[in-house]
Amino acid sequence: SGVGGSAHLATELLKQRAGIDVAHIPYKGAGQVAADLLGGQVDMYFDNLPASLANIRAGKLRALAVASSKRAPAIPDVPTFAESGVPDFLITPWFGIMAPARTPAAELDALHNAFAAALQAPEVAAKMRELGVETASGTRQSLGDFVGAETARWKDVIQANHIKAE
Repeated sequence: SGVGGSAHLATELLKQRAGIDVAHIPYKGAGQVAADLLGGQVDMYFDNLPASLANIRAGKLRALAVASSKRAPAIPDVPTFAESGVPDFLITPWFGIMAPARTPAAELDALHNAFAAALQAPEVAAKMRELGVETASGTRQSLGDFVGAETARWKDVIQANHIKAE
Protein backbone atom coordinates (compact mmCIF):
# COMPACT_ATOMS: atom_id res chain seq x y z
CA SER A 1 0.00 0.00 0.00
CA GLY A 2 2.89 2.39 0.63
CA VAL A 3 6.56 2.66 -0.25
CA GLY A 4 8.36 -0.35 1.17
CA GLY A 5 5.13 -2.13 2.09
CA SER A 6 4.50 -5.75 1.22
CA ALA A 7 2.46 -4.92 -1.89
CA HIS A 8 5.22 -2.64 -3.16
CA LEU A 9 7.91 -5.25 -2.55
CA ALA A 10 5.80 -7.94 -4.20
CA THR A 11 5.39 -5.73 -7.26
CA GLU A 12 9.14 -5.12 -7.47
CA LEU A 13 9.82 -8.84 -7.15
CA LEU A 14 7.29 -9.59 -9.91
CA LYS A 15 8.93 -7.01 -12.14
CA GLN A 16 12.28 -8.75 -11.62
CA ARG A 17 11.02 -12.32 -12.07
CA ALA A 18 8.68 -11.64 -15.01
CA GLY A 19 10.78 -9.01 -16.75
CA ILE A 20 7.94 -6.51 -16.85
CA ASP A 21 7.62 -2.85 -15.98
CA VAL A 22 4.66 -1.57 -14.00
CA ALA A 23 4.31 1.64 -12.05
CA HIS A 24 4.10 1.54 -8.29
CA ILE A 25 1.48 3.96 -7.02
CA PRO A 26 1.94 4.47 -3.27
CA TYR A 27 -1.19 4.68 -1.16
CA LYS A 28 -1.54 5.54 2.51
CA GLY A 29 -3.39 2.32 3.25
CA ALA A 30 -4.62 -0.94 1.81
CA GLY A 31 -8.25 0.16 2.09
CA GLN A 32 -7.73 3.06 -0.28
CA VAL A 33 -6.00 1.01 -2.95
CA ALA A 34 -8.60 -1.76 -2.64
CA ALA A 35 -11.34 0.81 -3.25
CA ASP A 36 -9.52 2.14 -6.31
CA LEU A 37 -8.98 -1.40 -7.60
CA LEU A 38 -12.70 -2.14 -7.22
CA GLY A 39 -13.47 1.19 -8.91
CA GLY A 40 -11.14 0.55 -11.85
CA GLN A 41 -8.68 3.37 -11.10
CA VAL A 42 -5.76 0.90 -10.76
CA ASP A 43 -5.16 -2.26 -12.76
CA MET A 44 -3.66 -4.63 -10.21
CA TYR A 45 -2.77 -4.97 -6.57
CA PHE A 46 -1.10 -7.56 -4.40
CA ASP A 47 -3.21 -8.38 -1.39
CA ASN A 48 -3.47 -11.07 1.23
CA LEU A 49 -6.18 -13.56 0.39
CA PRO A 50 -8.26 -13.06 3.55
CA ALA A 51 -8.59 -9.34 2.78
CA SER A 52 -9.77 -9.90 -0.81
CA LEU A 53 -11.57 -13.22 -0.58
CA ALA A 54 -15.10 -11.83 -0.16
CA ASN A 55 -14.71 -9.62 -3.25
CA ILE A 56 -13.22 -12.50 -5.24
CA ARG A 57 -16.10 -14.79 -4.27
CA ALA A 58 -18.62 -12.04 -5.10
CA GLY A 59 -17.09 -11.62 -8.57
CA LYS A 60 -15.99 -8.05 -7.87
CA LEU A 61 -12.29 -8.92 -8.15
CA ARG A 62 -10.53 -11.41 -10.38
CA ALA A 63 -7.64 -13.23 -8.75
CA LEU A 64 -4.94 -13.68 -11.37
CA ALA A 65 -2.47 -15.87 -9.49
CA VAL A 66 -1.44 -16.89 -6.01
CA ALA A 67 2.14 -16.39 -4.87
CA SER A 68 2.43 -19.72 -3.08
CA SER A 69 3.94 -23.04 -4.07
CA LYS A 70 0.49 -24.60 -4.44
CA ARG A 71 -2.99 -23.36 -5.23
CA ALA A 72 -4.95 -21.84 -2.36
CA PRO A 73 -7.71 -24.17 -1.13
CA ALA A 74 -10.09 -21.19 -0.79
CA ILE A 75 -9.73 -20.38 -4.53
CA PRO A 76 -8.59 -23.66 -6.13
CA ASP A 77 -9.25 -22.50 -9.72
CA VAL A 78 -6.66 -19.71 -9.45
CA PRO A 79 -3.21 -20.81 -10.64
CA THR A 80 0.06 -20.18 -8.91
CA PHE A 81 2.53 -17.75 -10.43
CA ALA A 82 4.70 -20.72 -11.41
CA GLU A 83 1.77 -22.27 -13.27
CA SER A 84 1.27 -18.89 -14.95
CA GLY A 85 4.84 -18.79 -16.25
CA VAL A 86 6.60 -16.90 -13.45
CA PRO A 87 8.77 -19.45 -11.66
CA ASP A 88 10.40 -18.82 -8.31
CA PHE A 89 7.83 -16.23 -7.29
CA LEU A 90 6.82 -17.11 -3.77
CA ILE A 91 5.51 -14.69 -1.19
CA THR A 92 4.45 -16.05 2.15
CA PRO A 93 2.29 -13.77 4.23
CA TRP A 94 2.86 -14.84 7.77
CA PHE A 95 2.26 -13.98 11.37
CA GLY A 96 4.39 -15.13 14.25
CA ILE A 97 4.07 -14.78 17.97
CA MET A 98 7.05 -13.02 19.50
CA ALA A 99 8.18 -12.52 23.09
CA PRO A 100 10.94 -10.50 24.72
CA ALA A 101 14.41 -11.98 24.13
CA ARG A 102 14.97 -12.82 27.79
CA THR A 103 11.76 -14.81 28.24
CA PRO A 104 12.60 -18.16 29.91
CA ALA A 105 12.54 -21.18 27.59
CA ALA A 106 9.88 -22.94 29.66
CA GLU A 107 7.51 -19.98 29.21
CA LEU A 108 8.24 -19.84 25.50
CA ASP A 109 7.52 -23.56 25.19
CA ALA A 110 4.23 -23.15 27.07
CA LEU A 111 3.18 -20.25 24.80
CA HIS A 112 4.19 -22.17 21.69
CA ASN A 113 2.24 -25.24 22.75
CA ALA A 114 -0.84 -23.19 23.66
CA PHE A 115 -0.90 -21.40 20.30
CA ALA A 116 -0.29 -24.63 18.39
CA ALA A 117 -3.17 -26.31 20.22
CA ALA A 118 -5.47 -23.35 19.59
CA LEU A 119 -4.75 -23.42 15.85
CA GLN A 120 -5.60 -27.12 15.75
CA ALA A 121 -8.92 -26.69 17.56
CA PRO A 122 -11.65 -27.67 15.08
CA GLU A 123 -13.58 -24.40 15.35
CA VAL A 124 -10.44 -22.30 14.90
CA ALA A 125 -9.21 -24.42 12.00
CA ALA A 126 -12.63 -24.17 10.32
CA LYS A 127 -12.72 -20.38 10.70
CA MET A 128 -9.20 -20.06 9.29
CA ARG A 129 -10.16 -22.13 6.24
CA GLU A 130 -13.30 -20.04 5.75
CA LEU A 131 -11.15 -16.89 5.74
CA GLY A 132 -8.65 -18.38 3.31
CA VAL A 133 -5.92 -18.58 5.93
CA GLU A 134 -3.61 -21.57 5.87
CA THR A 135 -2.00 -22.29 9.20
CA ALA A 136 1.36 -23.87 9.75
CA SER A 137 3.14 -24.92 12.85
CA GLY A 138 6.72 -25.66 13.56
CA THR A 139 9.31 -25.12 16.19
CA ARG A 140 10.47 -21.87 17.68
CA GLN A 141 13.75 -22.43 15.85
CA SER A 142 12.00 -22.94 12.49
CA LEU A 143 10.23 -19.59 12.91
CA GLY A 144 13.56 -17.92 13.68
CA ASP A 145 15.14 -19.51 10.62
CA PHE A 146 12.20 -18.42 8.46
CA VAL A 147 12.37 -14.83 9.71
CA GLY A 148 16.11 -14.75 8.97
CA ALA A 149 15.62 -16.09 5.45
CA GLU A 150 12.77 -13.65 4.73
CA THR A 151 14.82 -10.74 6.03
CA ALA A 152 17.70 -11.60 3.70
CA ARG A 153 15.43 -12.16 0.69
CA TRP A 154 13.55 -8.89 1.04
CA LYS A 155 16.72 -6.99 1.85
CA ASP A 156 17.99 -7.99 -1.60
CA VAL A 157 14.78 -6.73 -3.28
CA ILE A 158 14.92 -3.48 -1.33
CA GLN A 159 18.57 -2.84 -2.17
CA ALA A 160 18.24 -3.82 -5.84
CA ASN A 161 15.37 -1.36 -6.27
CA HIS A 162 16.79 1.41 -4.08
CA ILE A 163 13.65 1.46 -1.93
CA LYS A 164 13.67 3.87 0.99
CA ALA A 165 10.99 3.84 3.66
CA GLU A 166 8.90 6.98 3.86
